[in-house]
Amino acid sequence: GSRGCGREVPGISSSEVMASSEGIVFTLVPGAGDDSGPKRFELRFGGKEAVQVGRGAKRDMLIKHPSISNNHVELRLLPPLSAEDVAEGGVVTGLARLGGRDLSTNGSGIKVPGAVLEPLTKATDHIVEEGSVVVLPLR
Repeated sequence: GSRGCGREVPGISSSEVMASSEGIVFTLVPGAGDDSGPKRFELRFGGKEAVQVGRGAKRDMLIKHPSISNNHVELRLLPPLSAEDVAEGGVVTGLARLGGRDLSTNGSGIKVPGAVLEPLTKATDHIVEEGSVVVLPLR
C-alpha cells in the first residue's frame, strides 16, 4: 500500500479523466485499507457539478476512517480556461477541468504526478489531473 511517515495514508486517486466542453468523467479509486472499490462519476454543467467525499452517509464516495470528516473534500467541475487565465500560464483547450477543495477539520492534500504533496485549501480549487492522489486526512 501507499505509506507516508510510517503509517497508512488513506486517499483516493483519480483515473480515466475524460474532459469535454460540457463536462468531465472520472473514476475515483480508494487507497489501501478501503474496500469500497473504484467509483465512476460524470459531472456536467447545468447538471451534477460536484462530488463530495467523506465519512457521512450522504456523500457520493464514502470513506470510513476515524480521521475523515463527514464532508471531507469536494471535487468540482470548473469551466475551461479563458484567455485571461492563459496570461497567468494556462493553456486554452476548451475542456472542462476538475478542481479539488478541502472541507474538513483535519485537512486534505493533493499529490499531482511529478510534484510534491501540497495541501488543498478551503478557499481555492486545486486542479486534479489524471493520476492525482487526494490524501485524506493530511494530519
